[in-house]
Amino acid sequence: MTSLRRRLTLGVVVSLSPIVVALSAVIYVVVGHHLRRQVDDALIATANAFASVVERDPDEPSGYELEFDAALAPEFSDPRGFAYFEIWLPDGTVRGKSDALGDRDLPRLSGSMAQPAIESIELSGGRPGRIVYYDFKPRVDVDHQDKVFSEHVSLAVARDVSDLERTLFALAAWLSGLCALCVVLAGGAVLVNVRRGLRPLGRLADEIERLDDTRLDERLDVRHYPSEVSVPITRLNDLLGRLDEAFARERRITADLGHELRTPLAALRSVLEVAASKPRVPAEYEAAIADALAITKDMVATAETLLLLSRAEAGQVDTVREPVDLHALVEESWVPYAATSRARALSFSNRVRPGHRIVTDREKLRLVLGNLLSNAAAYTEEGGWIEVAVPCAETGVVEVTDSGPPIDATALAHLFDRFWRGDQARTKAGTHAGIGLSLVRALCRSLEYTVDVVNTPQGHVRFTVAQAATGEPNAEAGEAFEVG
Repeated sequence: MTSLRRRLTLGVVVSLSPIVVALSAVIYVVVGHHLRRQVDDALIATANAFASVVERDPDEPSGYELEFDAALAPEFSDPRGFAYFEIWLPDGTVRGKSDALGDRDLPRLSGSMAQPAIESIELSGGRPGRIVYYDFKPRVDVDHQDKVFSEHVSLAVARDVSDLERTLFALAAWLSGLCALCVVLAGGAVLVNVRRGLRPLGRLADEIERLDDTRLDERLDVRHYPSEVSVPITRLNDLLGRLDEAFARERRITADLGHELRTPLAALRSVLEVAASKPRVPAEYEAAIADALAITKDMVATAETLLLLSRAEAGQVDTVREPVDLHALVEESWVPYAATSRARALSFSNRVRPGHRIVTDREKLRLVLGNLLSNAAAYTEEGGWIEVAVPCAETGVVEVTDSGPPIDATALAHLFDRFWRGDQARTKAGTHAGIGLSLVRALCRSLEYTVDVVNTPQGHVRFTVAQAATGEPNAEAGEAFEVG
């Protein structure tokens, strides 16, 4: 895995290199253009000087006089050939040229004095050069000022620019070296600054490493870190909070589960010890076995409920949707609690319209209804009533309402937590293990339902199971929700 330091450094170097190269290229082009322009201006000035010494004189055999003094321009007489000139008469005859040219001629181009032709050429020995060429009308001898001459003389001046090319080559070499040096220095500076800038992440890693399950209540101080990492630190603090709550919940679950199993195990041990304390008649043994079996069944039911709850919360419960007669399912779910309710003088009313059908997982919804009805049968005050209906809301599935007493407001937030038994007003008659409502919530999530509980203004308690925002329609086409 590439380190962030290396990636940032490489990214800056890769991004900076084209900029430095482009800037160096611009400098090279600008400086080269400026130097060549200076050479060309000097050539033009020299050509103009040569043009000024050419005179139209009909008295001369050639008709032209060249008043050139080699002492004034010694470089044009240097046999090494650093500078050349050549003058052609209108008929193409060479009127004068540098001795260094020998029998060679400078190239003839096309240009005027106003717009001279300027080009790069190759001199003898392959040396680079620059040439200026133009046609011009020479001045007229003073003795013939009254005459008009229209002939043009051609002039070419060339110069060796090897020094210029060497200068430009040296400039290119220096710029290339400076480019490389700038990139290296920039990379080093970025590496140092990135390393310094990433030090807080190292401190953050050390702080995280010190955290374990005994220190989940600690939080990282965002003020000690740059703003760029404040959001991940905040999310990490939130995660620590959730983990702390989860660990605390698991510790409570372990303690509560031990407490829940201790009572039936103690009862089972007591039954067995009493039965084994002395010889007894078969009927007494049968009664002891029946008591032990009943206790064991309760323990098995609690264990199976916990296993189902764990699978449901982990999303490992398969859902099979099919049309379900909700009225019949409510009647079936109420049967196990009818006798207990009659003993406590509770009345039950199934107000779901017969034949009302919804598409859902029948067995899971039966478990949801069974736990809600079991909770109502256990905690509703004696002489009260329990009612099951379909909510008026379009997304409603079913609601279970009892006559109360209401649940304390502070307990509502924990009612669906594992092993939560409710407030004192609703636990006087209750004997549940405290996992039924947790199972209801987990099963509703697997069915894409929501479950909620409220105290009504009349002091009743109402559990509502409704379709989640992403769920499928509850009722089959053509079926309407009904509240009796």
